Amino acid sequence: MRKYFVLVAMAVLISAIALPVFAEERSGLEDEVYDLLYEYKDAYNLRDIEAIESLYMPGASIRSFAFPSSDSMSLKDFSQRLPRVASQWLDEGFKLNLFKITSFDVNDDRATARVRWKYRTQKEKGVFRPSFIMLKTAAGWKILKEDYGRKED
Repeated sequence: MRKYFVLVAMAVLISAIALPVFAEERSGLEDEVYDLLYEYKDAYNLRDIEAIESLYMPGASIRSFAFPSSDSMSLKDFSQRLPRVASQWLDEGFKLNLFKITSFDVNDDRATARVRWKYRTQKEKGVFRPSFIMLKTAAGWKILKEDYGRKED
């Protein structure tokens, strides 16, 4: 009985020590993803096309809030259409505001995140709920897939 008690006590002790270490690691990775999303927000708000393009992996699949099409597009197609849309954002006063990661999962060098993102234009305010799949590269986290759900009213 005493051996059983010692084993249980050791298991509890090891769990108590290991859990904060793993939690801190995940928090650090989540912070890195937050940094990428802040770069995303800043690049879009500045209409900085090069900065926007640099957020994505070369083979990215993008279904962006910026385009009315429900089809995903390659980074090349996205980049060709982006300048025209960026000028429309300027005319409409489009701006991404606050965001919150509503779900987050990381597995090695791959992370998925669902985000609740507020935006505004001169005529309206709204919320998007994009999903991102990101890969960690030597240059940091990059977006592999971006998919937008419907706007919330």
